Amino acid sequence: VSKYNKVGSHIVTGSSDGTARMYDMEGKFVKQLVHGSVPITCMLISDNSSEYVDAIVVTGAQDGTIKVWGIKSGKVRRTLKGHHRPIKALCFVDNRAGELCIASMDNRGEIMLWDIVFGDLLRTMGNYEEHEREMLAIEAEKQRLIAEEKEKQRLLKEEEDRSTGANLVWD
Repeated sequence: VSKYNKVGSHIVTGSSDGTARMYDMEGKFVKQLVHGSVPITCMLISDNSSEYVDAIVVTGAQDGTIKVWGIKSGKVRRTLKGHHRPIKALCFVDNRAGELCIASMDNRGEIMLWDIVFGDLLRTMGNYEEHEREMLAIEAEKQRLIAEEKEKQRLLKEEEDRSTGANLVWD
């Protein structure tokens, strides 16, 4: 996993050893961000760095955690916990109030919307595991109805055969 920060002129790479490494544009190592011991699965870099505002790097990991880092400081600002599966994607989005948030998606499609400043979970969307259970229940009911209809047709045929004498055997 690798991302390039246009404004801060850094390249940040994520690794399966749980670290993200920052390099300057000449390829010189700048600092290492240790997410943990599990692989980093995706990253996101803001482009709002200035003399007064630190740009951020967001790392998502195999264990479902998300960390928000300051690029200049190299320190963790927030650890976001809520996913129970590996993080598959991260992006910046504006919420309804026009404030910048982080959206995260795990590998089963559950999406969470996070407040960047405080790290609060604002909303959860797309619980596909529950949707999958509903779809399985619908399919099971459909199969039950098909089997019931087949049995009904078999009994009607049997009744029809008895009334017409089709099942009579003559010696």
